[in-house]
Amino acid sequence: MEYRTLGRTGLKVSLLGYGTGGARKFGAATGLTASDRLAFVRRALDLGVNFFDTAGGYGDSEEYLGETLAGVQRDSYVLETKWNGGGWLEGGETGVTLTDSVERSLTRMRTDHVDVFMFHMIDEDLYETHRDRFYPEAARLKEQGKIGHIGFTQTIRREPKFEGVIKALTGDPELWDVVMLKYGIMNQWAAKEVLPLAEKHDIGIVNMAVVRTTLSDPVAMRARLDQWRADGTIASDALMGDEPFDWLVEGDVGSVAEAAYRFAAQQEPMSTVLTGTSNIAHLEANVAALERGPLPDPQARKLVELLGGSWSPD
Repeated sequence: MEYRTLGRTGLKVSLLGYGTGGARKFGAATGLTASDRLAFVRRALDLGVNFFDTAGGYGDSEEYLGETLAGVQRDSYVLETKWNGGGWLEGGETGVTLTDSVERSLTRMRTDHVDVFMFHMIDEDLYETHRDRFYPEAARLKEQGKIGHIGFTQTIRREPKFEGVIKALTGDPELWDVVMLKYGIMNQWAAKEVLPLAEKHDIGIVNMAVVRTTLSDPVAMRARLDQWRADGTIASDALMGDEPFDWLVEGDVGSVAEAAYRFAAQQEPMSTVLTGTSNIAHLEANVAALERGPLPDPQARKLVELLGGSWSPD
């Protein structure tokens, strides 16, 4: 397993991280038992995965992490959790305050600190509220040692072109140690401004959902490509047919999904790329894919040429 530094946090994180959100919610949607979850996390640790992402709003995922990591040396893994301030302001999610959410997370995960605390889904309109009203609360918890580093996540559906992220990283880069965002084959917009800003300010990047949603749904993928051909995002004759990315599977690239992980991981300054699988065989395949290194230059260059202006609200 390759390890990279998570920006100015100094934390060494595995190139493949495990995300407990998404459709599977740490196996809750696929019928995993407690013993299945334990076997999965222990296999992940054996493979070198040391970065675990979760959130207070991800069902029982924090509790599952607490159970499966019990007895594992605390400094051998990195925990990241989140609080949905926007949802709290709107009376949604659980209505739990930031401090209560962190305290609950610590209890659920059986730890005395989280390494990275994220404001979940900051958008441009809510940015000042998070910065002025809630950030000082997170900073106090950091002073108390309950939070190690502070970051936030992109709001993909509302801001696929990163308006809120850009506002934060241009206006207050010193506040944010880590940003979680979506960058991949069909979401390359971050490379235009956000990733260079993160590199300039030494901000760690956690990459989410590089395969989930459009790329994994042939019908949605073809519809999106049709839309992009119509609006000029891509050339009118680009990526035609039922299998528009078949040309990626060549040489040591075994599948389009593998190409997606390898492409997502090679962009600077990417720190870790999340997988949300709850299947050990899929996890092993994802680890093996990243161990083969970056996507070969011809395929990577072609993806940028074809889809360098791509963005997607999912």
